Amino acid sequence: MNNRLNYLEKRNIIIGSRRTSIQLETYFWHHLDIIVDQEQLNLNLLCYELHTRRNDYSMAQSLRLFIVMYFKEKTEAMAKSHPLGADYKLFEASADSPSIIHVLNVFSHHTQHIGERHQKN
Repeated sequence: MNNRLNYLEKRNIIIGSRRTSIQLETYFWHHLDIIVDQEQLNLNLLCYELHTRRNDYSMAQSLRLFIVMYFKEKTEAMAKSHPLGADYKLFEASADSPSIIHVLNVFSHHTQHIGERHQKN
């Protein structure tokens, strides 16, 4: 793998009315850029949505987890909806493709479940 993808990169974002910076590996920023471009989202809005749903996760952890969930949901949808499976045009929109709201809800469910487990311990 290209070593440049392992570098930590810091970006400034605005969550609500608060300006902050988030540090992620370049690899994750690259994939987050793909998501916001594909979904025609504003990065600040996505970060705000994740912030409101993240429970005990840091913002960096939330972004990494969201990226993995996004591509997992897209891949599973493509595997079910296309005769050639998930390898066929992963980034092509389809009627069966999960919405960004669906992926945010999956993220919320996960963070709530993890939060409940931590409270019990």
